Amino acid sequence: MLKLIGKIIFCACLAFYFPAAGEAKKILFVPMDDRPVCFEYTVDTLKAAGWEVVTPPQEFIASRYRMGEPDKMMDWLEKEAPTADAAVVSTDALIYGGLVASRTHEYSAEVLQERAGRLAGLKAKQLDLRLYAFSTIMRTPRASSGGVEPSYYEKWGPDIFRWSALTDKAEVEGLKKKEQAELDALTNKLPKDIMVDWLDRRQKNWTINEYLVNSMKQGSFNYFVMGKDDTAPHSQSHREARLLEKATESKNLYNYKMFVGADQLGLILLNRAVNDQLLATPYVAVKYAKGIGAKMVPGYEDGPVGKAIEAHIYASGALPARKYSEGSLFLFVNTPYKGSSKEAGSPLNVYQPDANTALFLKEVKTAVDSGKKVAVADIVFSNGSSNSLVAGLFADKTAYRLASYAGWNTASNTIGYALGQGMLSLYIGKADHDRLLTVRYLDEWAYQANVRGEMYKEVLAVWNISGVQLDGDRQYIEGRALDKITALAGKYLDKSHLEGLRVQMPWNRMFEARIYFAPDTGGTMETSSPTGTQ
Repeated sequence: MLKLIGKIIFCACLAFYFPAAGEAKKILFVPMDDRPVCFEYTVDTLKAAGWEVVTPPQEFIASRYRMGEPDKMMDWLEKEAPTADAAVVSTDALIYGGLVASRTHEYSAEVLQERAGRLAGLKAKQLDLRLYAFSTIMRTPRASSGGVEPSYYEKWGPDIFRWSALTDKAEVEGLKKKEQAELDALTNKLPKDIMVDWLDRRQKNWTINEYLVNSMKQGSFNYFVMGKDDTAPHSQSHREARLLEKATESKNLYNYKMFVGADQLGLILLNRAVNDQLLATPYVAVKYAKGIGAKMVPGYEDGPVGKAIEAHIYASGALPARKYSEGSLFLFVNTPYKGSSKEAGSPLNVYQPDANTALFLKEVKTAVDSGKKVAVADIVFSNGSSNSLVAGLFADKTAYRLASYAGWNTASNTIGYALGQGMLSLYIGKADHDRLLTVRYLDEWAYQANVRGEMYKEVLAVWNISGVQLDGDRQYIEGRALDKITALAGKYLDKSHLEGLRVQMPWNRMFEARIYFAPDTGGTMETSSPTGTQ
């Protein structure tokens, strides 16, 4: 009898996986900035699933050359809160003005603390509001350009990164004699005023994050995620994460997770808000490509991907399936057979599938053919898709039968989008589902893995154009990128999926493109010669 009751409950839970979308309510969303992946693509996904998502006025949100307006966004949030059922907010936006601003701002510690306190007190004023917040630990990139770090980082970034890696390693496992000599040399080499400034910025960030974690434990947030922006197994970011983990006192807090990534956090917490509103608990079954699988440590990350995936699942309001057969969403993770991820622009990113990719494609198709909802996280390469995987998905007619696909930037960015769009896919109609998938394929495969590199070689290098400051050549670059994306995608996608395709470089740099569709106005994008010099 107990076994029968258990089966009835389990079946009811599966049927309850996604209740009717008509129950959706109003969700406020404060993104970390206006990059498409953080803002437009995220909001578009929720709206396609039938949810009302309301965001602050665009002029308050950070852009490439404009810091966000923290106080105005907080005013907006307090005003809208009484009419909303939930809010998903970037604390970086509400305290510093955005993700980049969290690294480059000139605010005093007192101003930052006041803003953090105002946010932490919001639920006391709006008891019915479910508040979900995400912050980030300041990144420690190996190098950076284009004004997204303090100006001195363009020159001193590699040395600062190496200094921080050795400092962290010294505390964790100790240094060899040669490494200690290198650390001593870097300590003497790095300008004292620069290191004082850099470490002061990081201390402000760490202090605010510690305060937010403590506020979470006191009930200020229904759920809180701490993202680790670009990091490495040994770095200042990794060190600060270690120290912050101690501040949580317990690794089993039910309403808190820390994991790698930043740009995907909004979509993950919006999924949690949806699942909480619908009292739904999806079960996610994870399957890796043959080889290293869950033990892989991706580039720009500081731990195994299996741990990151589990954290993403919990943060989204889902649970890992106890058995593969019990999954309501099946996450297939395309990992390299061994080693870590390479850059998508690498010569290794070929179209001919190796035995491992061929087997993975066969497993994906088998799952799709059996009626499973399959999300694919393509993390063999960093900053773009696997050419052989995407070509294979189109060759066997599986590409548009997936619940979701992602293959961009860091592994955790990819995981967040594959999970987030996959969970919401049942709500999304055929036309929107195909459009969302098309954007992912065109952005992450066509542009990131292929066209971007071609543009650097064939256009930017020839005309001496900076990849981080397109300026007067931006329209020309957008036109050439559109032509190249259309030509490549036309070999695989149906012509109907490319109608009205538009391409923009909204942050005036090559790193990200905005892929969207607009009615044909009869005009053409600029394709005349750029203003650069040969």
